[in-house]
Amino acid sequence: MRNICNSIKLIGRLGNEPNIKKFKNGNQRAVLILATNESYKKRNGDYINHTQWHTLIVKDSLVDIVEKYLKKGMQLSINGRITSRSWKDQKGKAMHRTEIEVNDLKMLNQMIA
Repeated sequence: MRNICNSIKLIGRLGNEPNIKKFKNGNQRAVLILATNESYKKRNGDYINHTQWHTLIVKDSLVDIVEKYLKKGMQLSINGRITSRSWKDQKGKAMHRTEIEVNDLKMLNQMIA
C-alpha cells in the first residue's frame, strides 16, 4: 500500500468528458472532474443535497483506460492522494490548486441515461 498518511477514496460521477494531453516525450495525462454528493436532513426537516467537485489527475498507463472507456456521467471509485501546487499567473497573481492524483480507478456502472 502506498503512503496511507495521504490517501483518499472517493465515489462519484464524472462531471466532464476526460481532457487528455499527450506530451512529446511520450508521457500523457488526463484531467477529470468528479462530483460527489451528500444528502442530509436539517433540523427543520428540509433535505439538503450538497455536491462537491474534485479535480482528478490521471497519469501513465491509466490514461489509456480513461481515454478508451470513461465518459461524462459514469460512476467511478477512485483511490489516490491529495496534491497541491502554487504558481503565479501572467499578471503575477498567486494561484493555488488542490488536486487528487489517481492511483487506481474502477468503473462502477454505466452512464446515467
